Amino acid sequence: MGETYIEYMIARKNSIIPTILKVVLGVLGVGSLILGMMGAGLFYSVALLAALGLYFVFYLSGVEFEYLYVDKTLYVDKIVAKRKRKRIASFDLERMECFAPEGHESLKQYATRSLDKKDYSSGYTQNADKRYVLIYDGQKRVVLEPSDRMLEAIYLVSPRKVTIKK
Repeated sequence: MGETYIEYMIARKNSIIPTILKVVLGVLGVGSLILGMMGAGLFYSVALLAALGLYFVFYLSGVEFEYLYVDKTLYVDKIVAKRKRKRIASFDLERMECFAPEGHESLKQYATRSLDKKDYSSGYTQNADKRYVLIYDGQKRVVLEPSDRMLEAIYLVSPRKVTIKK
């Protein structure tokens, strides 16, 4: 009937560790393959293990978050390597206490509380002005990067609890 449905996907920033692992495993694999061709058969197994490790590093390093807003509920899905999707959180927005840009003065009253912190944002520091913090049910502090359309929909749920940066 009057159901609101909004989805937004954001890619997670890759850390430096998977990049270093990709280079090290690639060099190790190629070097072992070359040594294996020169006559040392043991290096074929090292090259195979390096290729297997490289596959898993590539597979696990591509992470995206998808935000789904469906009728006063916000779902967060984690997508790994653009293949595997898993629902990692759902928030009934009628139970939110505050939703504001990161660093906003309305969040200062929650700074002293020990909240469970979750970061479902891209992780890029240049996107800090797009990050919003959801204080949920007095137990969780969730960092998100919603779209403008999603912000408007969340604002309509509870205008007193939501602060939107303009």
